[in-house]
Amino acid sequence: MQSRSIPSVTLYIRITDEQGNPRYERVNGRNPQLNGGVDCLHFYENGKRKWATVGTDINAALKARMTKESELLTCPVAPNYHPRHRRP
Repeated sequence: MQSRSIPSVTLYIRITDEQGNPRYERVNGRNPQLNGGVDCLHFYENGKRKWATVGTDINAALKARMTKESELLTCPVAPNYHPRHRRP
């Protein structure tokens, strides 16, 4: 049986610097300090790293983070089979 870690969703803000290059800053959920950027969620789904843009409103972003975490916790994950191994 494969062990599965508890999924987590992290909130980041995408900020564009003076040269037009985007950078990501992790948002502290209890006291968000950053404003004026685009809020993004970072999480792993089916073993792949994913980014999802959720808008510019911090309250909506925090709600989207909780929703995504709950979705990842309740969604069953299909087991990964290696092609050389037989399926049960």
